[in-house]
Amino acid sequence: MSDMIDTNKYEGRTLGQWSVTSIRDGSIPWNTADEELCADAPLLLQEVKRLRSIADDLYTYIVSDADISLSIIEEQMDWREEE
Repeated sequence: MSDMIDTNKYEGRTLGQWSVTSIRDGSIPWNTADEELCADAPLLLQEVKRLRSIADDLYTYIVSDADISLSIIEEQMDWREEE
């Protein structure tokens, strides 16, 4: 199991979409939480990939090993997205 990432250090980060240009030209405020978030971007990406792999494995297990119809699962997923 990977080490937990302390997301508390990102509290107070600048919300919204960033771009390199907006950061360089100073059109968005910049603070320590933003710096922490940028510094941890590789770790966060690695964690997203790890969690997606787990989700894929669970999906495969549910569909194949538990013999649950794929259409039933997809219907449930569609229902959740509508909320």
